[in-house]
Amino acid sequence: MRKTYSVAIDTVPLPEKPAELIDLVMKSITPVINEIISDAMNVAIGTWPTPEHPLKFKK
Repeated sequence: MRKTYSVAIDTVPLPEKPAELIDLVMKSITPVINEIISDAMNVAIGTWPTPEHPLKFKK
């Protein structure tokens, strides 16, 4: 499965203080980072062996 992630960037006046700028950037990218992590966890957990689909070792 291939998924595309996107971030919308809006033109806004930049804050004067660096701390406010960091907050602005984090608010913009945090939802995308959370979605990527969530998707990665779903893929990882989906590959773990379960009682219904135990891991088969080759001899």
